[in-house]
Amino acid sequence: MAKCGHPICPDTNCALKHPFNRGRRNTCNAVQRCISNSCSTLKALGPSGFTLYDVCIGHCNGSPTSANYPTKYATPDAYLCANFNAVDLVDYFGINPCQANESDTKVGQLKATTASDNTQTQVALLFIGAVAAILLIIFYNR
Repeated sequence: MAKCGHPICPDTNCALKHPFNRGRRNTCNAVQRCISNSCSTLKALGPSGFTLYDVCIGHCNGSPTSANYPTKYATPDAYLCANFNAVDLVDYFGINPCQANESDTKVGQLKATTASDNTQTQVALLFIGAVAAILLIIFYNR
């Protein structure tokens, strides 16, 4: 295993790793192209993106005939949507590339609960303010 935990890492020098075996060198280069083309944009997603990036590197190190091989998909978002649950991507990674319904996610449910609580708080404050205003009017006129 290389230092990234996979047989081939983004910084692996394929020519030095396999100087006398063209087949392995070509496979190594193909894995690195996969990582570069399909996985590199996942790092831009922040700390959660590095986890997805690492999983993507693992998929690139797998068989090119595998259903989850990243280059089979037109975009990184298509790869994410095909290999991960859309709700989990929102809840655990904070991204929504699959356009998951927000009401199905914990984040969406939390926002809805917060909005409901804010509405109830505003109604309560208006009621308290109205009662205070009525009491002030009554005591002021005495």
